[in-house]
Amino acid sequence: MSQIVLCLSLCALCLLTVCSESSANDGYEVPPAIIYPLKPRGLQVSIPDYEGVTLFAFHGKVNEEFEHGREAGQMSVDVLRKRNGHWTYTNRSIRLKEGDIVYYWLYVIKNGLGYERLFQSFEVKEFYEEKEIVLPGPTTPIPTEKPECQTVPSTVTPPIPTTIIDPIPTDLPELPESMLSPPTLTTAPNPPPNPQITSRPEVTDDKIYFPTNPPRRKTTLINNRIKGEDSCFKSITTVREKEVCRGALIFSSDFSNGIGRNWTHQIHFNNDESEFVVFDNNPSNSFTESNQLIIKPTFLDDHYGDDFTLKGPLDLTSKCTSREQLCVKERTSFSILPPVMSARLTTEERFSFKYGVVEIRAKLPSGDWVIPELWLQPKTVPYGVPNAGKVILAKSIGNTDLTFEEESIGSILLTSGLQVKDKTKTLKKFKDTGLWTDEFHVFKLEWTDRKMSFYVDDQHLGDWNGTNPILLEGNGPFSPFDEEFYISLGIHAGGFGDIPDGALSKGRLKPWKNYEVRRLKKFYDDIKSGQISWSDQTKMQVDYVKVWAL
Repeated sequence: MSQIVLCLSLCALCLLTVCSESSANDGYEVPPAIIYPLKPRGLQVSIPDYEGVTLFAFHGKVNEEFEHGREAGQMSVDVLRKRNGHWTYTNRSIRLKEGDIVYYWLYVIKNGLGYERLFQSFEVKEFYEEKEIVLPGPTTPIPTEKPECQTVPSTVTPPIPTTIIDPIPTDLPELPESMLSPPTLTTAPNPPPNPQITSRPEVTDDKIYFPTNPPRRKTTLINNRIKGEDSCFKSITTVREKEVCRGALIFSSDFSNGIGRNWTHQIHFNNDESEFVVFDNNPSNSFTESNQLIIKPTFLDDHYGDDFTLKGPLDLTSKCTSREQLCVKERTSFSILPPVMSARLTTEERFSFKYGVVEIRAKLPSGDWVIPELWLQPKTVPYGVPNAGKVILAKSIGNTDLTFEEESIGSILLTSGLQVKDKTKTLKKFKDTGLWTDEFHVFKLEWTDRKMSFYVDDQHLGDWNGTNPILLEGNGPFSPFDEEFYISLGIHAGGFGDIPDGALSKGRLKPWKNYEVRRLKKFYDDIKSGQISWSDQTKMQVDYVKVWAL
C-alpha cells in the first residue's frame, strides 16, 4: 500500500512541477498532503521532504471553507523540522467524525522562497492508529522531462497500514501559527521582495516578528538594505522605533494558546464616565474559546451582588494599570458605580508600530448599547493627550433596531475612521442583508505615510490623506498619525460619545442623556427594569490579529 501512495505522490509532483504553466523558477510546487484522521481523535498531515525545504505550514478548518484563501484557520501551525523524510503536523486534540470535510491550504519555504497550495479539501472516511501509520519513503529528485501523467488528486488518501516501520514519535511539540506572506496593498504597487530568511522569529504563544523577513517569490531586487541583514530591504514601517524588513509579518495572534503574553488588560474606571464600564481582568469578561479571543461584558451586580452598583465602593488599586484614570470608585450623591464590567486588552507594553497593514478577523457583539473596540491608540502623546488621535478599524452599535432622525445607526451600520479630539473622519457602510453582528468579517487598514485606507471583507470603505479633513492643525500634514500606535481590543457600553440623544431603540427613547448628571443611574435603572436586552451573542469573538510591514 505504501508503494501506492508513493506512486501517487510522485505522479502529483510530476504533474504539478512540469505540467503547470505557473511553476516557480526551480520547478517546485507544494505536493498534495497525505492526511490521516486518527483514533480516538486527532489528525496527521504530511508532505514529502525535498532538498532546500526549511518550513512547512498547515492551515485547516473543519466543515468550513476558507473565504479568502489565506486565513489562519482553526488549525494554524508552522513545522520547523522534518521527521523520517517528511514534514508532519499532528493535532491530537481535534475531534473528527466520518463525513467531515477538512478544508486547508499549505505553505512551504524552499531555498528561501515561499510556495502555496490553496483551496484544498479532504473528506474523512476512516480512522487510523497513529503508531501504525507508514508514510512513503523519501522522494526522488524532481524530474526535468515531462512525465506521462494526466491528473492528480488535491489530497492523497492514505492506504490502510499493514506493517509498522519506524513510527513517528508521539511526543513532538505542536508549534504556533504560520508566518504568512504579507498581503498585496490594494492601493499601491506590490512591495519589493525579501528573497530569503536571515533570522528566525521567536516562537511564542503569539508572535512578534522583529526584525524578520518572510520569503516572497522572486522579483526585481532593489537596494536600501538594512545594515546586518543582507537580504532584508528597509521598510518605512517601524516597530518600537526600530527598522524592520519590507513586507515582513511583524505581529500575529491567533489565540490558539490562550490570550498570549503580548496582550495586557487595562484595569481602571473612567474618570469622566465617557463609558458606563469598569475595565478589569475578570476571566468571565475575557477568555479564549475554540482558538478565539472572547470579550464579553457583564453586569456589575452579577459579580458583587444585588444593588452593589448603588452602594460600592470598589477598589482596584492593587492591580490598577492607569495613572490618568480612577482606581477606586465610590457612590456619591449624584452618581453610582459603573453598571457594567468589561475587558479591554492592548499591546501597549509589547508591540507598537508606525505604518503597515493591519488585519483583524472578528465577529462583533450584538446587544443593546454595546460598542466594540477595534482600535489603534498612540504609544506616546507628542501633540498632547487631547490631540493624540485614535484609529477605529470597526464600530457597529449592538442594537438591532436603532435610529436617529429616521436614519439607522444600529448594527445595520458599520463605521470606520479616525478621531482627533472633537474632529473625526468617519466612513460608513450599511449592510445590504442582515446585520454586521451576524457573522465574522475581516477588517483591514492600510496605513502609509501618505494615506490611510479602510476595508471590510476586501471592500474599500474609503481613505484619509491628511487633508480630507485636516484633523490636527499646526503640525505635519499627516499628524498625529505619523507616530507609533498600539492595538486595542475591547467592548464598552453606554457613555456619551457614541450614541446621540434622541436615538430610538425599537421605537423607545434612549434612557439617558449624554451630559446629564445622573446618566449612570438612568442606564442602571434600565438594566434593572429588564429593558436592556443582552444574550449569548453579546460578546466579541476575535479569530486573529495580524500586522505586516510595508
